Amino acid sequence: MPTYNQTNIFEVPQVFLDMKAQSFTLQIDDNFSLRILTSEDVSDAYVRWMNDYEIVQYTEQRFYKHTAEDVKKFVSEKLASNTDFLFGMYYDDTHVGNIKLGPIDIFHGAADVSFIIGDKRFWGKGLAVKAIQRVIQFAFIDLKLKRLAAGYYIVNTGSKKVLEKCGFKFEGEQRGRFLFENVRMSHVFVGLVNED
Repeated sequence: MPTYNQTNIFEVPQVFLDMKAQSFTLQIDDNFSLRILTSEDVSDAYVRWMNDYEIVQYTEQRFYKHTAEDVKKFVSEKLASNTDFLFGMYYDDTHVGNIKLGPIDIFHGAADVSFIIGDKRFWGKGLAVKAIQRVIQFAFIDLKLKRLAAGYYIVNTGSKKVLEKCGFKFEGEQRGRFLFENVRMSHVFVGLVNED
């Protein structure tokens, strides 16, 4: 098994891993914040989101029947990971969605961003844009990452608009990647570089 050249590996600063273990918060404004999720945050409402086709239709989660146990396992795995930050979006202390930074590529200082607004009462309120902008700040300023990437089904115009508002740029399209309601759909790739 080869060993890594440690000088070329990006490492998440230990202070953030320590804070993550304490479920730290990224404040956005007086009402809206992002908080590291723990298994204790998995509510019946959260599990319902994951089983609501309208909410997960543009994700691979639509193929699964989720239980509280499954969701708690996922949240616990992300909490234990040194390369993932899974935040709950909280509006006035109500859990309304999630945003994930990761996995972080330790060799290139890059990471993926994904998000979901699970509480439909908060759709169209601009929360996804605010959450992504705060995660970009955390990724580039605090973690010193160099690049972020995201993707979406080509028919998911909501995600397209949100990511464009946050500065992500079109990078490519994988044609026919997904089967969505019996039609082949493209997967669109977007990215944001720290210099943009």
